[in-house]
Amino acid sequence: MLRGVRPFLSSKFDIIKHSKYKYLSAHGKKYAFDVRKYLELLRRPSPLVAPNEPFDFYEIEDEPGDIDAIGKIEAE
Repeated sequence: MLRGVRPFLSSKFDIIKHSKYKYLSAHGKKYAFDVRKYLELLRRPSPLVAPNEPFDFYEIEDEPGDIDAIGKIEAE
């Protein structure tokens, strides 16, 4: 049921007939989402910086209202 919409009947869609079904994990385990593999990708260093290459790191602290102030400046 959807809020604000009267109840209705509809036919079900057979996902096996969809052209992209072959990419679902239901079709093959090869396409199953692996959380551990995804998290490992996030932990890898950026390929833009070589392992021993020096780089600058800036830590920026956000003050409440900073984003609103930037929006107002861009709007002007």
